[in-house]
Amino acid sequence: MDQEVEFERASPREKRRETNWVAMIRLPDGSEIPTTVKGISPSSARLAVPSSYALPNRFLFKVAGRDFVCAVEMVWRDGDQVEVSIERVRKLTGAHVKRTTQAAALRAHS
Repeated sequence: MDQEVEFERASPREKRRETNWVAMIRLPDGSEIPTTVKGISPSSARLAVPSSYALPNRFLFKVAGRDFVCAVEMVWRDGDQVEVSIERVRKLTGAHVKRTTQAAALRAHS
C-alpha cells in the first residue's frame, strides 16, 4: 500500500533526498539487520526492512561506506517500510570506520 504521510513540524518541511544506500541496523543486543535507506532528510529517514524482522522503538543504523552512525526512533512501520526520526548522528573515527567496513564485507561474503 503506497501512502504519503505528512507530519506537522515546528520548522518548514525538510526536503528528503531519495537514496538507495545499503546499511546495517544495530540492535541493542548487538545483532544486526540489513536494510536499505530509501530516503533521508536532516531529521528523518525511510528504511526498507523485511517485515519478518522485529524492530525496537530505538536503534542505530550505519550506511555502508559512510563515516557516521545514526541513533533513531521509529515513527511508523507499514510492511517493509519504516520511518525513523534521527535523534543523533555520530561521526566515526578512522579506526572504527575501517573495522565496520571490514565486518560488513565479511558478512556480505559469508
